[in-house]
Amino acid sequence: MPGGTFSLKESDNIQGDILAPFKKRHFAFLLIKYQFDPANNKPGRDWIGQMVKEFISTTWDVVKAVRDNDTDGRLWTNLSFTAGGLIVVDKRFEQRLGELEAFREGGSSDRTLNKLNDRRGDLQSNSLLGDKGSEVMGVIKIAADDQKLLNNHIRALSQLAGSFGITLDDSVRSEGQTRPDPITGEEKAIESGFGFRDGISQPRIMGYHDDGILQPGEFILGYDSESGLSTSPDWMKDGSFMVLRKLEQNLDVWKPQLSHIVDECKNRLKLEINTDKAAAMLIGRTKDGELLTGHELERFAHVSKMTTENTGLSNRHRIIRRGVSYSEGGKVGLLFNAYMANIEEQFEYLQTVWANDKNAPPFQGADPVIGNVHEPFEVAVNQGRGCRMGLSKAVVTRGSLYTFVPSLTLLREIAR
Repeated sequence: MPGGTFSLKESDNIQGDILAPFKKRHFAFLLIKYQFDPANNKPGRDWIGQMVKEFISTTWDVVKAVRDNDTDGRLWTNLSFTAGGLIVVDKRFEQRLGELEAFREGGSSDRTLNKLNDRRGDLQSNSLLGDKGSEVMGVIKIAADDQKLLNNHIRALSQLAGSFGITLDDSVRSEGQTRPDPITGEEKAIESGFGFRDGISQPRIMGYHDDGILQPGEFILGYDSESGLSTSPDWMKDGSFMVLRKLEQNLDVWKPQLSHIVDECKNRLKLEINTDKAAAMLIGRTKDGELLTGHELERFAHVSKMTTENTGLSNRHRIIRRGVSYSEGGKVGLLFNAYMANIEEQFEYLQTVWANDKNAPPFQGADPVIGNVHEPFEVAVNQGRGCRMGLSKAVVTRGSLYTFVPSLTLLREIAR
């Protein structure tokens, strides 16, 4: 880390990807399982020490490489743990995690499934990111420029882990966040299965972005948040919580639904639109990423439902999104990946209140894209003044994990 005035960009204690995104074309989420005897956690602690020394990327590592135009061929890596994974390597976490209910219970627990209105039967069968999520001790997220580099990195990480009695499941892979435009060569966000770019609008954070407007404590623990001074314990400083969800996008529901909207608009509202326009109505953006505004932006659109200005809490409940698309066995979807300081007040609030609740602002039904509503529901077209039309859920949760991304200081403390 350089000298002079400190900023979050220069942090060598905050892991990379939280603030400084891993902008690569190929990604893998390696799911960690401990095979060593939990009664003797030294192998796990020693492995963490080696990960810190050899592999983990910091915020400053990423920022400096981007600044110096030195990202080609570089591999980015971060490391996070489930509650169970932390407790095994350091028994102090049995007490430390006492009040962190969402994190302690986990993303695939009955508590979380019930709260988010996910269904256990929808979770991917016999998968560590699905119905066997409780067995996962942590996640290694890695990013590379090409598949060969990614595979070589996975082998190196797996060999190291295996020497300490740890196995890494590499079944969760993705094409990355960016790919070059075929005409301009400019790096652009990968489209999801529905054909829309994800992660376009991101929070601007004080101390990291020059035009930052949000307190860093909304995303990084140990700093002031929008609600006031930090109250998190010292061990959490410079850490962040991560949510990883596998969201399958059902094109067999989505595409006919768009045709239905086209027909309904034509027959009942005398509006001539095509399926691209219908999709933009549901999302709130065009496929090029342009935000719909004015009379074109429907109140029920995904963007409208998830925009905080609807409640007057414009700086609350925000998350940093690092989602990447995936294609697997003919199925497509999004690996939703987000960072935040409080799972309950950020991700879970967004999903349960703004997405799932049809009576949440702007009071026009559940979110038509990510709302967890298992029966057909209605939305009011044409700014609520037109007809009401039925929609069906086209996104299904196939897996869910909650992890904590520790600071380098905490990782070294655990390793000692």
